[in-house]
Amino acid sequence: MFVQTGKMMGVVSVLMLMCGVGVAFGDCPYKDEWGEPTMHMGGAALGDLFGQMDPDGTRFGIPSDYEEWDLNEDGILDKLQFALLTEILCASPNTPHPTINFSEVHATFADNLDLYWHMVYSIKDAEAAMIAGAPDILAASNALRDAAADAGMLDDVLTPDVFGGNLPPEWDGYTWETLFDVMKESAEGIIWMEGQGYIGDGSVIWLILENVATAHVMAAMWGLDSDFTATFFELEHFVLLEQFLSLTLVDWGYVMTVFDSVDAGLITDNADAIADINLGSDVLPDQEMLGITSNGEDALHADVMWGDTTLSDLVNQTGGDIEALWEEILTQLPGVPVGTAPALLLLAGAVGLVGAAKLRRK
Repeated sequence: MFVQTGKMMGVVSVLMLMCGVGVAFGDCPYKDEWGEPTMHMGGAALGDLFGQMDPDGTRFGIPSDYEEWDLNEDGILDKLQFALLTEILCASPNTPHPTINFSEVHATFADNLDLYWHMVYSIKDAEAAMIAGAPDILAASNALRDAAADAGMLDDVLTPDVFGGNLPPEWDGYTWETLFDVMKESAEGIIWMEGQGYIGDGSVIWLILENVATAHVMAAMWGLDSDFTATFFELEHFVLLEQFLSLTLVDWGYVMTVFDSVDAGLITDNADAIADINLGSDVLPDQEMLGITSNGEDALHADVMWGDTTLSDLVNQTGGDIEALWEEILTQLPGVPVGTAPALLLLAGAVGLVGAAKLRRK
């Protein structure tokens, strides 16, 4: 059923390890029982999954090898930035760093996490309806496209009437051809994913997406920096998904009158299928709400000032070693002697119980 079985076994192996993520390191829910960031395990699992679905990395732009990730191309491996973020999240939000607002980092990461869970659970709840409705959507898209081609209307720009009088911004300037292509490509994609075992009964994708480690790394990835986040959501597949989700806004009765040569039953079945899916574009996180910030600016980018120097310079000074980097950052705290910096790791307990309780509700 699955393609590239060897790599899929890699996904499954990582997931088996991820079962232990429910045991937190000390009181910090962002580390596993061995003290490693949960984000590392989530990133490895996502890397394997992307390696299955996008072997050459051209569709999503994400390498299959998590160790190579520098998704925002700032010269610092994401693994190190995620490890640094983990240390911040395991420290008290009231940690008095001179230039980095730990409380804001905590809060914005938590916001990202909430948006991730909303997206995942909303789509999972609609999975059965998407699988059941995909054939009806595909049949209608083919019939409507043929009718539009016969009428010479494929290149006609969509008007507000198509959407009941209010043209959504994601459809501004698009044509009938695009509308029918979105229906067709989305339906074919759902059918293909079920056939490959990515969705549906016994699929592996929900084991990955519903795991806390995956949620952590996705929330972190969305907060690498605002430019990367914007680019990520401009990928063709996310644009297609946003347009597919907005099909709930189409006035299918109006479409039926425009293309009255198409069997009305096909259009009605398609409309019913989309209504049953019952998802809107609000399922996707608002890019303006995503980010991990300190003082209103990206907190993890290489150019951010940590004390008197940039994160990039700190990474170079410490050789990219997270323990050395974190100890150096702790020495930047006001009134802390260099030799006592490691003792500040005890700050983790202040936030751990609250974070753990929140994650267990997911």
